[in-house]
Amino acid sequence: MDQFKKELLQFLGEVIDFFETMTSPRSIADQYISKSSLHLSEEIFHLLLQSNDILAAKHYLRGLQVKYGSENRWIIFEKKYEDIFGKYGVEFEKL
Repeated sequence: MDQFKKELLQFLGEVIDFFETMTSPRSIADQYISKSSLHLSEEIFHLLLQSNDILAAKHYLRGLQVKYGSENRWIIFEKKYEDIFGKYGVEFEKL
C-alpha cells in the first residue's frame, strides 16, 4: 500500500505539472502538434488557420501525413483537412 501511495502521488504530481503548462488553446494545440496526434486535429487546424499560422498548420499536416498517410483511414482525414484548408483559402498539399 505504501508503494501504491508513493506512485500515485508521483503520477498526480506529473498530471498537475502537465496541466499547469496548458495555459491557452495554443499550448494545448502545440502539445498535440508535437506528437502528430489525430486527437482534436480538426479543431487544431481551425485554430491555426483562423490565427493565420499557415506554416504551423502545414507542419502539423505534414507530420500527420507521414505518421498516418499509409493507413486506410487516412483518406477520410485527408478529405476533412482539405475542406478545412479550403475554408480558409489555404492550399492543401498532399504527400
